[in-house]
Amino acid sequence: MRATVSLTHVDGYLLEPHRTHPRGELRGQVLTYVRNTKRGVVMVASLRDPNDHVSAALLELLDVRLFSIFPHGIHLRGFEASGDAKAKHYVIQGWVIAV
Repeated sequence: MRATVSLTHVDGYLLEPHRTHPRGELRGQVLTYVRNTKRGVVMVASLRDPNDHVSAALLELLDVRLFSIFPHGIHLRGFEASGDAKAKHYVIQGWVIAV
């Protein structure tokens, strides 16, 4: 679905009320799918360029859970990869998705 995504955490810390994420609102195509890993099956949400479904994801949210539902959209919570490829760690992240 084409949507606007607002991030709710910075480096794993919840943003204060009425503060916006440094990346601002992101627009794109939100896709969900299941990924098989060494630790089992993980639900993934990805934000992609709405005009190019083949390119790499702009953002990915791992181990996604539905946090809440609003009249104008939904709030997902999960984990995002942070750091470089050699020292990757995962921090909590939330997406408020408005359609």
